[in-house]
Amino acid sequence: MILRLFYMVLLGIKTQFARLNAIFARIDVIFAKISIKFGRIESVFARLSKKIAQKNQKPKTRREIQEITEYERYSIKGDDKMIAKERGIPIKLQKLEALLRRLPHSHPKIALIKEEYLKVRAGYQGEKSLDYYLSLLPDKKYYIFHQLRLPFKQQHFQIDTLVLSPYFMTILEVKNISGTITFDYNFNQLIRTKNGIEEAFQDPISQVKRHQFQLKYLLQENKYLDIPIIPQVIISNPSTLIKKEGFPQKNPTNITQSTNLIFEIEKLTKMNKKEVLAKNQLTKLVKLLLKKHIPEEYDVLKQFEINKDQILRGVHCPDCSKISMLRVHGKWICQSCQFSSKTAHVESLKDYALLISAVISNIDVREFLQISSQTLATNILQSLNVLSSGKGRSTMYHLGPKINLLKKI
Repeated sequence: MILRLFYMVLLGIKTQFARLNAIFARIDVIFAKISIKFGRIESVFARLSKKIAQKNQKPKTRREIQEITEYERYSIKGDDKMIAKERGIPIKLQKLEALLRRLPHSHPKIALIKEEYLKVRAGYQGEKSLDYYLSLLPDKKYYIFHQLRLPFKQQHFQIDTLVLSPYFMTILEVKNISGTITFDYNFNQLIRTKNGIEEAFQDPISQVKRHQFQLKYLLQENKYLDIPIIPQVIISNPSTLIKKEGFPQKNPTNITQSTNLIFEIEKLTKMNKKEVLAKNQLTKLVKLLLKKHIPEEYDVLKQFEINKDQILRGVHCPDCSKISMLRVHGKWICQSCQFSSKTAHVESLKDYALLISAVISNIDVREFLQISSQTLATNILQSLNVLSSGKGRSTMYHLGPKINLLKKI
C-alpha cells in the first residue's frame, strides 16, 4: 500500500514536470516569434534610414557617376586582384566595324576602311592572345594593366600591356605579324617578308622605348623615382620567323615570342631583387595609373572624310547584319532572313553612338531607326539604362559607351 502510494506521488510529479516542459516550450516559441518580429521591424527601420539618407544626399553629376563607374570597373579588391585594368574591345575597332556595317558596299572608301579594320583587329587579337600566358603568372605578385592610355605633356601614349611588381615594371609592346620579320638595327625599322613581298613597318623597339621614356617622366612627376622600367617586344604569332640585322646599341630591348613571356618575366624577377615599392606604395601607384588613364577618342568619319548623311539608317539584323528590319507587332522582323528580335534596336543605337553622337533625341531615334511613332521612340529610350537631360520635346538621352536594356518593350 505504501509503495503504491509512493508510486502515485512520483507519477504525479512526473506529470507536473511534463506540463512545465510543455509550458516552457510554448514560451520559447512565443519568444522566437517576438524576436522575428523585432528583426523585421529593425529591417524596416534600416530601409527607411537608407532611403532618408539617399534623399538627403546631394544628387550626383554625370561626371561623378562616370568616376564611380570607372572606379568600380578598375578598382582593386584585395591582394589577390591581379588584373588592375582589364582588356576591352578597342573603341577604334568598334567604330570601324559599325562603319563597315553602315555604308553601302559600293562606297568608294570601303576597301580602305576594311584594310584598316583588319589591321586593328589583328592587333587586338595579338594582344588578347597574351592573356593565357599572363594568367600563368603567380597571383599576389604582379598587377597587370591592359590598354593603358596615359598623358605626356600635351599628348597621350598607349601601352598595350603593363606588368607591375614591387621590384620593377615591364612594358609589353605586342605585334601580331605573320611571315618572316627582320629587326633592322641599322635603319631602326621592321621588315616583313611574306609570299616574296617585302613590307616595312614602324619599328616596335623605338616605339616601346619611347613609351618607357614617357612612363618614366610621368612617374618622376609623381615622386616615383627608382622603379626599373623594362621594355619588351612580344611577337604573338607563334609561326612568325624572327631575324635580326645589324647590331643593337647598348641595353638592347628584349624580343621574344609570347610563348616565352612567362619565363622572361620570371627572369626579370630574379634580376631585380630589390624591393622598390612597399605594399602601400604599390597600391597607391596602381590607383594613380588608373586615375591617369584616359579612354581613347577616335573620329572614324573624320579619318575617312565621310559625311554622317552617308550613314545608312535603319535597324540592322543581328543574324545576317543587313539593314532590313521592320517593326511588326512588337518585334523586329528581318526582311532578308526572317530573323525576329524584340531588342534589335539596341545594337543599332550603339552604332548611332559610335558613328554620329553619344547624345540623341526622340526625333533622332525615329529618323535613325526609321520608325514613325513618337510613342514607340519614347518607349525605346525609356527602356534603356541611359541618363537624360532636359524636359518635354527638348529631352536628350546620353547613350554613352555601353547601352543595355532595363526592360523589354
